[in-house]
Amino acid sequence: AKVVAEIPLDSFFSLTFAAMLKYLTGLRSSLRTLAGTFCLMTVSSVSLGFAVGSITSSVESAMSLGVPLMVIFMIVGVINPSGVDASQQANQLLTLLKALSPIRWAIEALVTAEFQGMEFGKRNRWGQLSELKDLPAMGALAVVKNGDEVLANLGLKDAQYSNLIQNLV
Repeated sequence: AKVVAEIPLDSFFSLTFAAMLKYLTGLRSSLRTLAGTFCLMTVSSVSLGFAVGSITSSVESAMSLGVPLMVIFMIVGVINPSGVDASQQANQLLTLLKALSPIRWAIEALVTAEFQGMEFGKRNRWGQLSELKDLPAMGALAVVKNGDEVLANLGLKDAQYSNLIQNLV
């Protein structure tokens, strides 16, 4: 019941952050996509906090369990910018922690929504970019041709925004 009572205020801050992010950075994802993802991540994280609080006997023990848990979820939720090696077998504990991390699902959903179908520009006959269009602010711009290639390099080739969001719920 407490989660339901706090959803409007938590969602307001998430919506405000998403609107500022959208209009200050020029992301191509819609405000609805950004706000929805941030609101769902906020509600998921708050629910996780309440779950940790309910299984502990005191505030101190909740903090000693909750803070490291969120730090672990932040660490495993971040996408490796150097890409994914598909030939390497993932650790089972790490795979479980990634599956439980609301931060992971939100980051993957936002990256997928932003890069899917994005064209970086036309290439001349030497393979160099001759026109920059919808180009993200990232290094080594000439290495990738489009957003789908970025997603493939990050291990999100077959990812769909709607499926990733369902994992947050």
